Amino acid sequence: MTEALFTAMNEAIDDSPDFAKVSNKEKQQLYEMLITFTGLSLALASQAEETKDEAMAAQARELATQLLKLVLKVDAAQVRFERLMPQQ
Repeated sequence: MTEALFTAMNEAIDDSPDFAKVSNKEKQQLYEMLITFTGLSLALASQAEETKDEAMAAQARELATQLLKLVLKVDAAQVRFERLMPQQ
Protein backbone atom coordinates (compact mmCIF):
# COMPACT_ATOMS: atom_id res chain seq x y z
CA MET A 1 0.00 0.00 0.00
CA THR A 2 2.80 2.44 0.85
CA GLU A 3 4.42 1.88 -2.53
CA ALA A 4 1.12 2.54 -4.34
CA LEU A 5 0.64 5.77 -2.39
CA PHE A 6 4.22 6.85 -3.12
CA THR A 7 3.72 6.13 -6.83
CA ALA A 8 0.44 8.06 -6.91
CA MET A 9 2.04 11.06 -5.20
CA ASN A 10 4.95 11.03 -7.65
CA GLU A 11 2.57 10.88 -10.60
CA ALA A 12 0.54 13.78 -9.20
CA ILE A 13 3.70 15.84 -8.78
CA ASP A 14 5.02 14.88 -12.22
CA ASP A 15 1.74 16.04 -13.78
CA SER A 16 2.36 19.55 -12.48
CA PRO A 17 4.70 21.45 -14.82
CA ASP A 18 4.94 24.25 -12.26
CA PHE A 19 6.50 21.87 -9.76
CA ALA A 20 9.67 21.72 -11.88
CA LYS A 21 10.09 25.47 -11.37
CA VAL A 22 9.97 25.22 -7.57
CA SER A 23 13.22 25.54 -5.64
CA ASN A 24 14.59 22.61 -3.66
CA LYS A 25 13.90 24.53 -0.45
CA GLU A 26 10.24 24.99 -1.43
CA LYS A 27 9.99 21.29 -2.37
CA GLN A 28 11.37 20.37 1.05
CA GLN A 29 8.86 22.67 2.76
CA LEU A 30 6.00 21.10 0.79
CA TYR A 31 7.24 17.63 1.69
CA GLU A 32 7.43 18.53 5.38
CA MET A 33 3.95 20.06 5.27
CA LEU A 34 2.49 16.91 3.67
CA ILE A 35 4.19 14.70 6.26
CA THR A 36 2.81 16.89 9.04
CA PHE A 37 -0.75 16.79 7.69
CA THR A 38 -0.72 13.05 7.07
CA GLY A 39 0.78 12.47 10.50
CA LEU A 40 -1.93 14.61 12.07
CA SER A 41 -4.60 12.66 10.21
CA LEU A 42 -3.13 9.37 11.39
CA ALA A 43 -2.79 10.59 14.97
CA LEU A 44 -6.41 11.78 15.00
CA ALA A 45 -7.64 8.48 13.57
CA SER A 46 -5.61 6.45 16.07
CA GLN A 47 -6.80 8.54 19.01
CA ALA A 48 -10.40 8.37 17.80
CA GLU A 49 -10.20 4.58 17.52
CA GLU A 50 -8.63 4.27 20.95
CA THR A 51 -11.18 6.53 22.66
CA LYS A 52 -14.15 5.52 20.48
CA ASP A 53 -14.66 9.22 19.63
CA GLU A 54 -16.76 9.36 16.46
CA ALA A 55 -16.48 13.17 16.14
CA MET A 56 -12.68 12.91 16.15
CA ALA A 57 -12.86 10.03 13.65
CA ALA A 58 -14.97 12.26 11.38
CA GLN A 59 -12.32 15.00 11.63
CA ALA A 60 -9.60 12.52 10.69
CA ARG A 61 -11.63 11.31 7.69
CA GLU A 62 -12.29 14.88 6.54
CA LEU A 63 -8.62 15.83 6.82
CA ALA A 64 -7.59 12.71 4.89
CA THR A 65 -10.29 13.43 2.28
CA GLN A 66 -9.04 16.96 1.74
CA LEU A 67 -5.43 15.77 1.48
CA LEU A 68 -6.38 13.24 -1.18
CA LYS A 69 -8.14 15.98 -3.16
CA LEU A 70 -5.31 18.49 -2.74
CA VAL A 71 -2.31 16.28 -3.37
CA LEU A 72 -3.51 13.41 -5.52
CA LYS A 73 -6.56 15.05 -7.14
CA VAL A 74 -8.51 11.94 -6.12
CA ASP A 75 -12.07 11.66 -4.86
CA ALA A 76 -11.82 9.90 -1.50
CA ALA A 77 -14.99 7.96 -2.29
CA GLN A 78 -12.99 6.18 -5.01
CA VAL A 79 -10.21 5.06 -2.62
CA ARG A 80 -10.31 1.99 -0.44
CA PHE A 81 -7.83 1.45 2.37
CA GLU A 82 -7.42 -1.83 4.16
CA ARG A 83 -6.14 -2.25 7.66
CA LEU A 84 -2.48 -3.12 7.82
CA MET A 85 -2.86 -4.64 11.27
CA PRO A 86 -5.85 -6.71 12.35
CA GLN A 87 -8.07 -5.42 15.12
CA GLN A 88 -7.78 -7.23 18.41
